[in-house]
Amino acid sequence: MIVAPYAVHDASIVDFAPGHSLAQALAEAGVPYVAATYWKSATYEARHFGIDAYLSDLNVAIDDLGGRVALIGLCQGGWLAALYAARFPGKVEKLVLAGAPVDVEAAPSTITRALANTPTAAIRQAIALGGGLVPGAVSLALWAPGLSDEYRPEIALQVEGDEALKSRFAAWNARGMDLPGAYFLQTAEWLFRENRLADGGFPALGRDCRLADLHLPIFALAAEDDVIAPPPQVAAVARHCVRSTVTVRVAPGRHLSLFMGARTLKNEWREIAHWLSNERPAGKRARPGR
Repeated sequence: MIVAPYAVHDASIVDFAPGHSLAQALAEAGVPYVAATYWKSATYEARHFGIDAYLSDLNVAIDDLGGRVALIGLCQGGWLAALYAARFPGKVEKLVLAGAPVDVEAAPSTITRALANTPTAAIRQAIALGGGLVPGAVSLALWAPGLSDEYRPEIALQVEGDEALKSRFAAWNARGMDLPGAYFLQTAEWLFRENRLADGGFPALGRDCRLADLHLPIFALAAEDDVIAPPPQVAAVARHCVRSTVTVRVAPGRHLSLFMGARTLKNEWREIAHWLSNERPAGKRARPGR
């Protein structure tokens, strides 16, 4: 189960285009069943949805798949996947964290710098002005400073010269996701400002969870030049998860190339696919969903 980010861009980052599709790369490398979350842009009715709402949705999806899966969390889908695995340890057999900001105190990032200059009161005001939502354009403006290289298609996709593909990427990049104000504020405060997943105990469906609660095989993938989730933020999972066996890889490239880059999908994700498929832990396995 790929847990896509619920952040600035839509979940087609998981299956962007032939040769730039994580779902395709996993399937071609031998992973027999691949599913993915596809979070939708929030409506006014969803304005009060917090993190628990999306943990609940993920829980229902996993139950529908048989009740036990390997989770692959991408970017902000990574901390959500880690939080889910800590909350429901019997339902996750392996965990992949790719470009996931799991310990934001391990290194500064564009997000932590932006929040350092954005008081909580200003975020609350922006949410109120948005009618309880955070429009995609606002999210992009908040996180975007310093990311011009990140949004260059040749860097994100690791290709040259394909103008049609570059136009497709530009259209995807322009589609901002509207987020529930409650979810946005909880993420900003609990994860990025207070670092609760690593240190403080993150509220998850009635229980405080943290990285130290994880006890399963983990594969952490970071990008060498990632300024959104720098390698130390991702690799810190090895330091925190002392009861887990953790494999860490740092791939050449930037944040988006971790999920869409032709070279990364061919190399690092093939290794991850083999890691997922081999030596599965004992226990109930998920069956393919309908």
